Amino acid sequence: MSKQKIKPSSLILRDGAADQLRSMMAQQPSAQAYEPVHKAPTLSENIGIYVVGKPYEVPLSEIRENHLNARAYYTNSEVELMGKSMLENGQEVPARGYLEDGLVYLIDGQKRWRGANAFGITTLRVEICVKPQSEKEAYLESRRINVERSDQTVMDDAIRFKYLLDNKVFLSQVELGLSIGVDQAIVSKILSINAIPDRIKRRMLDYPQLTQLRVACAISKIFSPNEQPKDAAAAPASSGDLNSAEPELDSEKVEPVDLCALADNLIDDINRSEMSARQVEDLVASLLSPRKKKKKIRSEIRNYLFAGKPVTLKVLVSKGNLELSVKGLTSDKLELLHEKLQEVLKADPV
Repeated sequence: MSKQKIKPSSLILRDGAADQLRSMMAQQPSAQAYEPVHKAPTLSENIGIYVVGKPYEVPLSEIRENHLNARAYYTNSEVELMGKSMLENGQEVPARGYLEDGLVYLIDGQKRWRGANAFGITTLRVEICVKPQSEKEAYLESRRINVERSDQTVMDDAIRFKYLLDNKVFLSQVELGLSIGVDQAIVSKILSINAIPDRIKRRMLDYPQLTQLRVACAISKIFSPNEQPKDAAAAPASSGDLNSAEPELDSEKVEPVDLCALADNLIDDINRSEMSARQVEDLVASLLSPRKKKKKIRSEIRNYLFAGKPVTLKVLVSKGNLELSVKGLTSDKLELLHEKLQEVLKADPV
């Protein structure tokens, strides 16, 4: 007797429960979907859409960095740590991005993307989200995410604030400040950090204390045209005429300064001495004081002949000095000169 195959019975619901289930399913909103250029590698062959709210393994070649990402700088050490972690533990948290022109633009996950690139990982798990309605919305969302993770620095803000204002994403510093909850005066100080050359800023990022607003603003003054020492080439030139009544002095000239070298030395001093923000401000103020050359006091020198012999008169106007030098006069001629000098001096007695 052959065994008869028995099909499993279907789930039977009472009419009330079935109606309730159908009603709940009907109320679920339909997912928004985008057509990708390529299917995500982990998707089955019969699926050809990215669904908003779902994570996918996306090839790095199809991912682009968002130029409105709130972070502008990533240190080599943090990218290396991220890449190693992804190799050893896998990607623990998906990135977030939206679809545009068949590519995924990241709103969150740039460091994971960099780590994957650095260590030869070919895909990144990305949760697809709705594309922000404006550049302003894209920036604010990225900044909120980064600030909550404490990854944001004033160096990042300085770069992004300038871009946002230059491109009229925000029409003024006041509008930008109100949008992120920062006073306009602070926005202005952060923007001043852009005076620091990129190489110096990247070096500062290796030391957390140098990314404090007060410290970064103090260092930026080294590169501010209104603060830095004048170059010696810009100082007034001396006439070079030794016989002029009021010769110009070298005291107005200053030594030319290599500003980047000055900043490098300052960074070394700050880290070595573990300076407070106030100490950094005081040190920068002292460094910006004009470093003048030692004064060269020039004198007025005039040569005369008396009784056929040279007479030199040296006048130091700034010191109120006068020197008379006579050589080779006979005794009678020397006495004659002495008498003439006495006549001049007697005209204005003590």
